[in-house]
Amino acid sequence: MLTEKDLDQIEKVIDQKLDEKLDEKLIPFRSEIMSAISDVMGELKAIRENQEAAVGRRRDIEHRVETLETIHPGGQHAS
Repeated sequence: MLTEKDLDQIEKVIDQKLDEKLDEKLIPFRSEIMSAISDVMGELKAIRENQEAAVGRRRDIEHRVETLETIHPGGQHAS
């Protein structure tokens, strides 16, 4: 007859075997997830860099417009 201690030991062995099998099946899946995350992070980095460049260009344009408005108030050449 199995004792409580025997049942605990059996449960422990079964849990360990299930964990090992689960890890074997998840390792390739983890690799796919990490690869996908890496791709997404690369795309986010490219988007951020494009936004930073666009902000810089916008500031340059705003500065040029302000300068032109100072030189030509109301969009007219000074007489």
